[in-house]
Amino acid sequence: MIIDNSKIWDKIETNTQKFISLGLNEAIDYQKFYLYSIITHSTAIEGSSLSEKDTTLLFDEGITSGNKPLIHFLMNQDLKNAYQFAIDEAFKKTIITPQLLTNKKIIDISKKTITFAKKITIWKKL
Repeated sequence: MIIDNSKIWDKIETNTQKFISLGLNEAIDYQKFYLYSIITHSTAIEGSSLSEKDTTLLFDEGITSGNKPLIHFLMNQDLKNAYQFAIDEAFKKTIITPQLLTNKKIIDISKKTITFAKKITIWKKL
């Protein structure tokens, strides 16, 4: 049995054009939310308990949830900084070399997070 999907594809094309003509494709920043989702799930593999909502609040509003460990927020922020660096370099069409991978900027991203986490630990002890 052969199924003719041409009508389905025509309907998808029509709806896609309508979606674009209404400007709905610009109503949501899909790239941003895709990045947030990747970060949330990547850090969850490492033990972070943040939800996508927690991550969105952190990145968009600078708000942290009081019932989650601060280190989880720092993990997400650190990974966002690393992804942003990689994205920026990709748009510049930077060639990946050992020098790029040992770039001071990359190392500084992690050092800032570690330093901040140590300060928070000290504050908690006071």
